[in-house]
Amino acid sequence: MALYWNNSGRRKIDDCLPVTTYSKDRTKEEIRTLKREKQREYRSRPEIQERQARYLELHRDEKIKYDKDRQAKPEIKERRFDLQKRQMYGITAEEYKAKLVQQNYVCESCKKPEERIDYRSGKPFSLAVDHNHYTGEVRGLLCTKCNISLGLVDDKPEILVKYLAKYNGKMYP
Repeated sequence: MALYWNNSGRRKIDDCLPVTTYSKDRTKEEIRTLKREKQREYRSRPEIQERQARYLELHRDEKIKYDKDRQAKPEIKERRFDLQKRQMYGITAEEYKAKLVQQNYVCESCKKPEERIDYRSGKPFSLAVDHNHYTGEVRGLLCTKCNISLGLVDDKPEILVKYLAKYNGKMYP
């Protein structure tokens, strides 16, 4: 197994997969999966784990600073935001932003902007993606209060409607 440095300065595992692995019959995802399996196998070896532990022990502060600086970069934040939305809800960051503009930057349910503030940045949290848990269909963007309220009734608003109908919608004197 040959290790080498690529242009970005990262080590790559080469020669770990036979040439037949890269045949035209396989999709890119299949080849990626095979590479990941081999990398996992390589990293699980005790001598490699010991070497990584020693390295991390020596360079812990540098790694923490590097990770912090990297996560603060706008392009990394944007990529992470896009990946999260795609993986969790099947929408891209552009679709999320279009929905946000369509809703005029307010919650679809209460028509108010998000009130919850991130204590680290001092900025309001982004609106939550409301989606059908059975079909995956995106319904809209909700503030934290509305999202939690809907979650507490198991995405069945008719429970609240029945309860409010019992009191003719009069909850306060």
